[in-house]
Amino acid sequence: MSPGIFRVGKSFGEFKFCGKQDSCGRWIHSSYPNIKFTKSICTVEVNIKKGYNKIVNTQQCWIKKGQMILLYLSKPRMIAINTTEGEVFSDLAISGNLNTSIKINPYSNWRFLINALIDKNYHKTVLKIIKDYDTLTNVLDGEYYISSKYSNSSKSLTRFYIVTSYENLNILCFYPDKMFDQTLLCTLFGFFQSNYTTGIFYDSINNTQTFQIKNMNKINYFGYGPFYRTLNNATIEPLFQENKFILTHSEFLFDSNLIGYELNAAKAGFIQFYFVKFDGLCSNKISCAEYFKLNASYISYKLIYSVNISINLGYNKILLSYPVKIPKGSIVYFVSNYSGQIAYDSNSNYLYSDYIDNNKSLTYIHPKLNTKFQFNCLVEQSYYTFKFNESFTCSRKGLQNVSFRIVNNLSSSFYYPQQFNITNEQALNVFCKNSNQTLDYTINCLATVFSRSAYDKIEIIKSDKSMLYELTGSIKFWFGVFDRNQIPKECASTQLVGHFLLPYTELMFDSKINGIEFYSLEDAKIQFF
Repeated sequence: MSPGIFRVGKSFGEFKFCGKQDSCGRWIHSSYPNIKFTKSICTVEVNIKKGYNKIVNTQQCWIKKGQMILLYLSKPRMIAINTTEGEVFSDLAISGNLNTSIKINPYSNWRFLINALIDKNYHKTVLKIIKDYDTLTNVLDGEYYISSKYSNSSKSLTRFYIVTSYENLNILCFYPDKMFDQTLLCTLFGFFQSNYTTGIFYDSINNTQTFQIKNMNKINYFGYGPFYRTLNNATIEPLFQENKFILTHSEFLFDSNLIGYELNAAKAGFIQFYFVKFDGLCSNKISCAEYFKLNASYISYKLIYSVNISINLGYNKILLSYPVKIPKGSIVYFVSNYSGQIAYDSNSNYLYSDYIDNNKSLTYIHPKLNTKFQFNCLVEQSYYTFKFNESFTCSRKGLQNVSFRIVNNLSSSFYYPQQFNITNEQALNVFCKNSNQTLDYTINCLATVFSRSAYDKIEIIKSDKSMLYELTGSIKFWFGVFDRNQIPKECASTQLVGHFLLPYTELMFDSKINGIEFYSLEDAKIQFF
């Protein structure tokens, strides 16, 4: 509490819809942010000082069951706050008309350190009740109840509640049809309401591979992600000429209370955007970001909420005066015909891209890279999210049904099935140097086997008999004869100039050239084709 002496006013709020059987605190929790009440006639205004204060109410106010303190503060930081997170709902900041409210900390349940002193003693016991649900009625959620009653009276209370399991795991695997040693190289990213620690991969015959969850973060936003509060990495181009953008990264993954926005502005001014929902396109099985990556168009959308705000150059954090309920699957639709501009950047590491909307046909902002606007939607509910790379080895080749599951010591996620065609790239090269004529009836050949699976075997048939060989060669990531670890002390050279063809560097698989390595005898300039 701030030093000095200040005046604090307090009265009591009275509610019409609670207090008889159920508590008004519970009604406030379920009705938030739309709360209506009236101010009682019992009002107290007192001077306070730093530290502990005890005010004896000189007015003999009879306070009815269900009423609670309505506090007025003329200065900030006057009353200390309990910031311990718990099951008790937050104290609320009330607007002037006493109809709307917002939590004093939008992200947590904070409460003023104030007690209402009464003329009665009573016994108070707090029981913490925890119940786990292995399955839910509607898969993602279910309505249940808990009843409590006194054993020696008819006083009882039944509470209905919703148990949710909003979660999603996306698995993107690189070149799943062309893999090394039947191993999938994948990126896993998802969101969950549980702090999972371990993942399990099941192949088609239920062999398992356990892996650790990495980069787990607890966040309370949908959008770009954490970003530097500078414009150093932002792109500022003449992109905003009457364009409309779909910010796929802002997709709401579950029903949420929107409490504000966070963004980097490339230009100060006004911006306008909407929250829209593409009904029928995105479902529990596929996100809108994944849908638009596969189908770059839509028929229509439903308007959920519209916003017109002023922004400053650089970092902006804007909190709403009251929360707005935004349904799952909603996305920010940004219109650029105003003076303000939101910064954006492009990166090959982004899994999805925001889009330009050209009359319901979507086009990429950057021709080769995925682009994200530096914009976050702040929400009241926190959740866990992660993104990391992992490899998984399958026991068999061919079309395989595999699945993933995420677990911790208390609970586990759904099974997330995937189907991959486990294949292998193979090549053979047999070179017989004396194939036109032989000496002493002997043929000398060299068979070179190229395979992307260590489990392969090769059968060599010599006219009248055959032999089976296992692959024992070393792992290579190049085609050629040069070995950087075995550079000879003396190297031969040639006096010839011009073009040279190098058959031993022939690529035996479709590949992406990452570079060229060689050993040079002197400084010079050469060309490769």
